[in-house]
Amino acid sequence: MAREDCCGAGGGPARRRARLRDLPMRPRAEYLEGLVDLTSHDDPNVRRALFRQTIASLALVDALDGATPLDAISPDTLLRSVQTAMADGLLDDLSWLAPAAASVALYEIAGALPLGPERRELGRRVLGQIYAGNAATFVAIATRMAAGSARGLSGAGIRARVALSLWLPAGADIPIDPLALLLASRRELSRDWITAPSTGSLAERRLAARLLERAAREATRRATQGDDLPLRLFRNVVDGRRRDLDRSSDGIALAWHTLLADREPLVWRHIAAARGLLAGVLPDFAEEMSALFAPDLSPTEWRRGAASLAASIAVDPDGALRRAVEILGGPLLAQDPGIAMAMVWGLPVAADAEPEAAEALLDAIARAAPMAAAEAIVELRHDLRGLGGRGEPFGARAAAQCARALADAIESPPAAYAHDDGLAALARVIHRDLSMDGAGIALLRGAIDGAVAAFVESGPREAHGRALEAYALAAEVVGALEEIELCDLEDAQSAAARRAAVGLVRELDTQLLGSGVLKSLLLLNRRPSEDSTGVASLDDLDERLARWLLRAEGTAARAGAAPPPHVTVHQRNLRALLHLIDGESTDFGGEPELKARVLARWTGAVGVLLERLRSDRGSSLRRAIAASVARGLDALVREGAADAADIFLHAAMRGGDPDDLEVLGEASMHPDVAQLLRAYARFARGARRDRASNPDIEPVSSLRSTRQGGLHAELAEAERARSALARIAALDALVTALPAGASQRTEIVRGALARLARALGALNTARALSGLTAAGDGDADVSPLSALEDALTRLSQLTAGARRRCGEHPASAASGAAEPLRLAIEVALQEEADVEPNLAAPIEALVSAARAGIPSALADVVALVVPRVATLPVRRPSAPGGVALLDHPLPAWLPSRRTLGGFYVHRQLGGGSLGTVFVVTRAEERHDPSAERFALKVPEYDHTAARSVSEADFLRLFREEAGALLSLPDHPNLARFVTFDAGARPKPILVMELIEGIRCDQLLDARGLTCRSAVALLDGILAGLEAMHAVGVGHLDVKPTNVILRGGREPVLVDFGLAGRHIRPGCATGCYGAPEIWGVVPQGAVPTPLTADIYSFGCLAYEILTGRTLFDAPTEVALITAHVTHDGLPGPLKRLADNPRTSDIAGFLFSCLRHDPRARATASSLREMLLRITGQLADLRWPL
Repeated sequence: MAREDCCGAGGGPARRRARLRDLPMRPRAEYLEGLVDLTSHDDPNVRRALFRQTIASLALVDALDGATPLDAISPDTLLRSVQTAMADGLLDDLSWLAPAAASVALYEIAGALPLGPERRELGRRVLGQIYAGNAATFVAIATRMAAGSARGLSGAGIRARVALSLWLPAGADIPIDPLALLLASRRELSRDWITAPSTGSLAERRLAARLLERAAREATRRATQGDDLPLRLFRNVVDGRRRDLDRSSDGIALAWHTLLADREPLVWRHIAAARGLLAGVLPDFAEEMSALFAPDLSPTEWRRGAASLAASIAVDPDGALRRAVEILGGPLLAQDPGIAMAMVWGLPVAADAEPEAAEALLDAIARAAPMAAAEAIVELRHDLRGLGGRGEPFGARAAAQCARALADAIESPPAAYAHDDGLAALARVIHRDLSMDGAGIALLRGAIDGAVAAFVESGPREAHGRALEAYALAAEVVGALEEIELCDLEDAQSAAARRAAVGLVRELDTQLLGSGVLKSLLLLNRRPSEDSTGVASLDDLDERLARWLLRAEGTAARAGAAPPPHVTVHQRNLRALLHLIDGESTDFGGEPELKARVLARWTGAVGVLLERLRSDRGSSLRRAIAASVARGLDALVREGAADAADIFLHAAMRGGDPDDLEVLGEASMHPDVAQLLRAYARFARGARRDRASNPDIEPVSSLRSTRQGGLHAELAEAERARSALARIAALDALVTALPAGASQRTEIVRGALARLARALGALNTARALSGLTAAGDGDADVSPLSALEDALTRLSQLTAGARRRCGEHPASAASGAAEPLRLAIEVALQEEADVEPNLAAPIEALVSAARAGIPSALADVVALVVPRVATLPVRRPSAPGGVALLDHPLPAWLPSRRTLGGFYVHRQLGGGSLGTVFVVTRAEERHDPSAERFALKVPEYDHTAARSVSEADFLRLFREEAGALLSLPDHPNLARFVTFDAGARPKPILVMELIEGIRCDQLLDARGLTCRSAVALLDGILAGLEAMHAVGVGHLDVKPTNVILRGGREPVLVDFGLAGRHIRPGCATGCYGAPEIWGVVPQGAVPTPLTADIYSFGCLAYEILTGRTLFDAPTEVALITAHVTHDGLPGPLKRLADNPRTSDIAGFLFSCLRHDPRARATASSLREMLLRITGQLADLRWPL
C-alpha cells in the first residue's frame, strides 16, 4: 500500500506529528500519535505497543473534562488504524488492562469512528460489557455514556445497575459520584433520572434522592479544587421554596424541594445530607440549615436540619461537630429524641470525608440518646462496612455504648416494656445486631450483601445467581411469618408470637421493602430491550406478605384503646405495609394479570385500612394507618389507575369524617390529592359544626307540617333557610378551593359541584312550585329540578366510577332521582284548583338517592335544601315564573357575538346525535322575552362517524341531506323544520322548532307509563314516521331521547340532524341501529332510511313496552353484533312470543325487526297492527 494511502494526504509521520503538536493541548493527547501511526509500522510488536499506549491513555481521560482527544483525529484516519488493529487481533485481547479501563477505551474509539461495520462491532462489544461487566466496568462506561450521547442509559437493567452502584459499601472504591453529577446536570437525563422519579414509587424517589446526594458530593469536591461550574446545578435550589415552583421551573430545584419534603425518611435523609455537603461551598445552604433549629419549629424541620448538620462535618469538621454536640446537650433533644437518629442518617457522607470527626459525633450521639439512635447506628455501620481506623471498625464504640443501654433495659425492663411485647423484642434484636462485630449479621442481609459483593468482584451473572439464593431466604422468612397468628392476648404463646413477628417483619422491611436492593439484583438479568421493572417472583412475596399484614392489622383496635396494647408490633407492621405499597411496581410488561394483582392489593389495603381508620378514634396508631392509606391512594394516582378526583370522591364516600380526611390529606404526598382532601375536609367540618349548632332543624318527614303555619314552623323555616344559605356558600367555596388545572376529571367534578350549588341555590330561593319545572313557568332544561337532577346524576356517576377505580363494586349510578318529585309537581300544576300536593315521598326518595350516590357532606346539603319544596305554594301570582340558573358553558369555537347564521345563541341545550344543540332566537329578537325560540343544531364530527367517513365528507353529506328536510310536512308529531344554512360560519346549522316537554327516556326512567299510554305513545311516533316516509325522508336516529312529549302528552319526533334520503355512515345509536347501518345487507337488498327507521322503531317499541332495551352489552362492538346476528326474533322477543298473552305483541315487534329490510312492515301497516292489538295491551300491566 502506498504511503499516501496509509496516512492520508498531507505527508508522512513527521508532518503528522507536527500537526498534532500544533493542536491545543488536551490531557494525554501526545500519546495518541501512536494510534495515528499504527498503519505506518510493519512490525506487529511495534503496533501492539503503540496500541496499548493509546488504549491506556484513553482510559485515563476524565469524562467530565469535555471532548476527548480523539476529536483531533480524522475519522477516516482513525478508521484505518482500527481496521489494522482488528486485523492484528489487538481488539480481541484486552486482558492486559483492567476491564473498566478497556471498556472505556473501546467506547471512546467507537464514538469517534464513522458509521460502518467497525463502529457497530465496537459498539456491540461495549454494550456487552455494560450488561456483562462488573460494577466498576458498568460505572466507567455509564459515566462516558452520560457525558456523551446518553443513548442507552435507560431500561430496567441499567437502572438496576445504577441503583446497586449507589448501594456499594464504602470500601468498594468505585467512582459513582461523577456519573451521578452527569445524570443530574444534563437536562435530558435529569428529567428521566431525577425530576420524574421524584414523585414516583419509594424505590424511584430514593434513587433520585441518592443521585442528588452523590451529585452534591462531586460538585462539592470539584468546588474545593477550584472548579465551581458544577455548583450551578444547585444555585437555584435555595432561591425559592417548593410552593413557588411549578412544572416550568428548574427541574432539579423542583425535585430537590419535593424530595426534601417527602414524608419518607428513607428519601429525605439523602437530600438533607446533600444540603449539609453544599453548605460548605454555598453560603445560602448554611444559612438555611442554621435556621432549622429554631425552638418554634416542628420536629420535621429539626430532624432534617440535624441530618444536614451531621453531613456538613464533611466540609466543616470542627464547626459542625461543635454545633452538633451543642444541640445534643440542649433542650431540643429532650423534646424530640428523633434528632439523634436523624444525625446518624447524615453521617455516611461525613464519615467518607472526615472519619475521625464523624466518629466523634457518633460517640456523642450514643452517649446522649443511646436508645433512640441504636437502630440507626446498626444501619450506619452496615453502610460503612470496611471503613475504620485504629484497629477497630467504624462506630464500634458507639455500638457498644448503645448495646449496654439496651442490655440494661432488657435486664431491668421499664414500665413500657410490660405492655409492649414488640418494644421488648425490638430491643433484643437491635442488641443482637449491635453486639456482633460488623453489621451484616442476619441471614437475609448476609445473602444480599454477598450478591452485591459478587456484582463488584465478578459481575451480574454471579450476582444474579446469589440474588436467587437471597430470594429463597426471603421466601423462607415470609413463610415463617405466615405461620404466626397475631393477637392481643396476654398468654405466653401470644407474647412469643408477637416477639417473633417483630423480628421477622423488621428484617423483611429493611432488606426487602425499604432498600430495594434485592429487586435490583434480580433485574440484572434483564436484556437491553426489556424495560419492565416488575419482578414476578418478588410480587409473589409481596402478595403473601401483604396478605399477612392486612390480616394482622385489618381488625379494628378496641374502642377507646389509647394507646393500644403492644403498639410497637402494630407500628412495625404498618410501616412495612406502607413500604410495601409505596415501593411496588405495576410495570410487568406483557403480563397484565400481575399489574391487576398489584392494583387489587393496593385497593384492598386501602379499603381495609380506611375501615380501620374510621374505627381507631384517638389511637396512637392513627397517623401510621393514615400514612399507609394515603400511600396506597397516591400509588393508584401515580400508576394512572385512578385520578386525584377519584381519590377525593372515594375517600369522601368511605371515610367521610372530616378528621379522617384531614389526616389523609396531610399524609398524602400527591399535591392534588392532598389539596382535594383538605378542601373537602374543611367543607365537611363546616357541615358538622352547623349540625351541632342547629340541632332543631326538622327532618324531611316533618317538613310537611310547615304548610300549616304556626310560630314554631316559621322559626324552623327561618333557621333552615339561614343554614341552607351558609352551606350553599360553603359549597361554592369548595368549588373554588379545588386545584385548578389538575386534571380533566377534576374539572368535571368541579363543574358538577358548581351545577349542584346553582341548582340548590335556585331551589332555596324559589317562591312557588310553578317555577321549578317545565310544566309550570320554568324551562325544561334550566329549571331548578332539571338542573338538580343533572348535577346529582353527574356526581353519582363520577362517584360510582371513582369507587370502581379504587377497588369497590358499587351498583350502577341511578338516574332520575328528581323525576318522581318533578312529575308530582307537574301533576299538581295540571289541576285547575291549587290542590296541595303530597310531596313527602318523592322528597324522601330524592334525599335517599343523594345519600346513596354522593359523599355524605354533599348529600347533607341536598337534604337541607330540597325539603323546602314541600312548603311552597303551587302558584303565587306575585312570584316570577322561572328561577334563574346560569347557562351551560358555551363552546370555545362559538363566535364572541354568539350569532350563528342570523340566530342568537342564548344557551346550550345539550348534545344530540353527532352535534351540539342550542336554544336560539332570531338575532334581531334576542332582547324580546316573548320571541319564539328555536333549537339550532351544529354538526359535530365524533368517533362514531370517524369509523367510516372523513370529516370533510361528513360535513358534505350533512349539507346534502339537510336539503331533504325542506319537503317535510307540518305534522303534530314532527318538530317543524325552520331553516338550513350550509354557508353559516364557523359551521353549517340546522334550525328546528323547539319542543318543550318530557323526553321519552325520562318518562321510562320515572316508570311513568301504563300500557294504554304506551300505545298512544307508539302510535304518535309511528304517525310522525309515516309523515316523514311519505315524502321519502328517514329520521335515521329514532330513540327515546329524540321523542319529546309536548305538554307531557303528545309525542313529537325531534333532532333531524341525521335525517335524509340516504343511509350515511354512523347514522344511528348502538342500541337502535339496524343491521344495514353497520354494513350488513342481505344479498339483493337495497337499504333505505325508511326501513332502517322501522327497525329502530321496533327497538324503541320493545323498550317502551317492557322498560328495558332490546339488547344490553358491555361494549359497542358486542351491541352491534347482537343487532346483526338475529332475524327478527332475538331472545328477549322470543320470551314474549312464547307467552300466549303477549304473542301478538311479539308478532308486531317481529315485523319491525326482520334482518332483511324488504321483509319489514311500513309505518302505516304498523299503525294498523297496533290498533288491532290495543285491546290486548290495555289489559296488561306495564311494564311487560
